[in-house]
Amino acid sequence: MPLNIWIRFFLYGAYGCCFEILFTGIKYWIASGYKDWSFRGKSYIWMFFIYGLLAFLFEPVHNLLRSWLWPFRGVVYVAGLYSVEFATGWLLRIITGKCPWDYTGKKYNYKGLVRWNYAPVWFLFCMLAEPLHDILLRIRIL
Repeated sequence: MPLNIWIRFFLYGAYGCCFEILFTGIKYWIASGYKDWSFRGKSYIWMFFIYGLLAFLFEPVHNLLRSWLWPFRGVVYVAGLYSVEFATGWLLRIITGKCPWDYTGKKYNYKGLVRWNYAPVWFLFCMLAEPLHDILLRIRIL
């Protein structure tokens, strides 16, 4: 497998973790009534590898859907992202005994592994991944 795909795997992993830390930090700030400016964001080491999968899963889909209107691309991306989130969360539960992002007891969750109300956030995440993908395609190592 070419080195470029592994570099993109690493960069998508970093992108995903940074996005998640920013999202959870803003969520924490809002939950504090906009009083706690520490912006306590968090992620999990597992997420680096899961977000890295964008190199293998998102890129081919993005290439196939380029001609579609952006709202339709976004809906397909979110459906794919939820599938991966559910599958990896389920797999982590099987392997480790728990899923780090367990949503059990939260509103709008499915089996504690996905939250439907996060769809707009994931939509934004995926739409921002499109220009990132295009930039990464222009970077050639070797």
